[in-house]
Amino acid sequence: MGQTAYANYKSFQVIYDTGTHRFDVRCGAMGTILESFGLDQITLRGTEEYDLDAFSEATWTCGEDSGDGHGVWLRIRYSGCSFQNEMILTFRLTCDTLSITYACPDDLDLHLSGRIRWGVHPGTDTFPVNLNRSGFDLRAALGPASGYSDHALFDRQTDSALELLGCRSVRLGYDWDLQDYRVCLQPSAQDQAQAFWIRIHQHVYQERFGIAYKPYNRQNTFGTPPAGWMTWYAVQFNACEDTVLENARWMAANLKKYGANCIWVDWEWYHKDFTGTHREGVDVFHPDPERYPRGLAHVAAEIRKLGLIPALWIGASNDVNQTEFIRDNPGVVLCVKPSWCGRYFLDPSHPKVVHEYIPQAFRQLLDWGYKALKWDCFPITLQICDENHALFYDPGVSTEDALRRLVQKARETVGDAFYMLSCSGGGFRQITMAIDLFDAMRIGGDIFAWDEFVSQCIDRVMKYYAFHNIVCLNDPDNLVIRPQYNTDDEAVSRASLVGLLGLPVTYGDDLPALPEERVELLRRVTPPLDIHPLDIRENACDGRVVKIGLSICMPYEQWHVLGILNIQDHPTEVLINLQADANLDPADPAEYLVFDFWNKHYLGSFKENVPIRLRAHATRVLSVRRRLDRPQLVSTSRHISQGAAEIQAMIWDNDRHVLSGISSAVENEPYELFIHIPRDYSVDPAQSSYETLENGHDGVCRIVFPVYGNQAVAWKIAFSKTDIV
Repeated sequence: MGQTAYANYKSFQVIYDTGTHRFDVRCGAMGTILESFGLDQITLRGTEEYDLDAFSEATWTCGEDSGDGHGVWLRIRYSGCSFQNEMILTFRLTCDTLSITYACPDDLDLHLSGRIRWGVHPGTDTFPVNLNRSGFDLRAALGPASGYSDHALFDRQTDSALELLGCRSVRLGYDWDLQDYRVCLQPSAQDQAQAFWIRIHQHVYQERFGIAYKPYNRQNTFGTPPAGWMTWYAVQFNACEDTVLENARWMAANLKKYGANCIWVDWEWYHKDFTGTHREGVDVFHPDPERYPRGLAHVAAEIRKLGLIPALWIGASNDVNQTEFIRDNPGVVLCVKPSWCGRYFLDPSHPKVVHEYIPQAFRQLLDWGYKALKWDCFPITLQICDENHALFYDPGVSTEDALRRLVQKARETVGDAFYMLSCSGGGFRQITMAIDLFDAMRIGGDIFAWDEFVSQCIDRVMKYYAFHNIVCLNDPDNLVIRPQYNTDDEAVSRASLVGLLGLPVTYGDDLPALPEERVELLRRVTPPLDIHPLDIRENACDGRVVKIGLSICMPYEQWHVLGILNIQDHPTEVLINLQADANLDPADPAEYLVFDFWNKHYLGSFKENVPIRLRAHATRVLSVRRRLDRPQLVSTSRHISQGAAEIQAMIWDNDRHVLSGISSAVENEPYELFIHIPRDYSVDPAQSSYETLENGHDGVCRIVFPVYGNQAVAWKIAFSKTDIV
């Protein structure tokens, strides 16, 4: 019967059971953060294995740190082992760090494991991350995925992290049965001791980026990133009721079943050009009657009839004309200065602007029936307000605080569940000024040509991706893929970047006029998935190749999808390193099956390096799956994630040699699975449920299942196994 050793300092508690040799760690409001943690195995000189039961006696003592007194220690002494005199385990507890040290010879290898918990909802709000990683790539995850370099758990709800330090190796993994994470680690060895540390980080984003932190609101209009059509990039100043509804009806008929869900009426509803002027009577309260003769409420109602969500642009800090509000309250105008968005800039410090104008403008959006908004003009408004700050009604309030009050009042007016997108893509100041009050932030300028896509999308995503789906959604601006602005390769690259990172997908082309092969790209990145970053940092592009590593963790499988994008004006050779680029364990001798999604081509089985050649501005999207000794999925046709968007369940029956699953495929679109079949297996058609089977090369076949309705597809592929001599 063992004893229970205990130590406490501030928020940390350690409870050690000398009978089971396992311990729990508690940390304040988070409760138990390590559970049943301890040594699984001790290896002596790499060969002999034993555990702590080899010791006949365990005693413990505790005391206050004799240095500065800021901490306590707990020491467990094991003795009475035939081949080792003793082993001493010491816990040191301070305000934010717990160190765990095993005093033992250097020729011992220690392996520890246990349950690790950080946050109330580990499956949805706690993510494995790396807090200190560098590199020019972008790493993302769908589900509770983790990789070789991830050594911390970040909780989105509390902006806090638990970090494991000083380890030779750390393996974080999600246990779907426990609905919690487990960790296996090896401590580092130095001077006859092996140790690791647990450090608690509070206010991670708030302190790293200097922002007001609030977790992304998953209860807003959309929850996950939206997908839909927007007027400005598609038809620009030709936008009107007819073009909006024509595209809405086309999208409802052709893309809604893939996940498209909204229509954005952009700034043309009260702007006719870039002069910031309009005929009398057109302003933020009155749409252009020639473009929208039946009003914007009618447009919203027609959009809702299609089962879509109407969304509207507003520039609520200035106007093109003197509204009735301005005429009645001339003191609310800060200055009159012609600009692209309007002439009359309002004083954000004026009480009437805050308490009368903002509620009136935003209640109108609700009355018209809109469920989401895009609030533009923040960069130019900040500039105008800074230049004229001495003219503020209340010059004691800063420009940013004054504008935040406007946003706060708008949020109070529309409610917390209303999706608010800030079109603020100037610099860090504009983007983060009210990041806690918006659901999404436009992170760059307008994107039409390829060079604009690189500078205003790729570069901005590299810098701000850490915010995405943590604080707010990163809005990369419209996905413009029509031939006027893109080669085929450029269109694929734009779609791939947005799809692999889980960014909002906003169609920026006239949909009825878009060529079928370009529409096909939209189908494969719709819907955007609930993807989050794995690195909490600002990043930059090296100007040559962008590497995106998406790790996916589902109850039935964990796999990786790599996006390799050549942003150069000439072809290039890229050597993909699976361990570095897919965040795999370099010590693991496994092979991986690699499949090219856009080309529907199996590249082969690789252990380490995959050489590819990219044309100028081209992208390859590759699934990377650990090779198994039985038939397995390598890709699907439905979505760029290659299984994550549609597969609800997948099971391998080893006794019957059957691979089966349930997939939410799209009505009337044949559903394709690409299956790798080892040499000692062959498909048994009589026991399978597919429509078509095409044998490919190197053991990968294409299997097609018919889809006749909206119901999920239950598929089954049976195999025969033969012995190969």
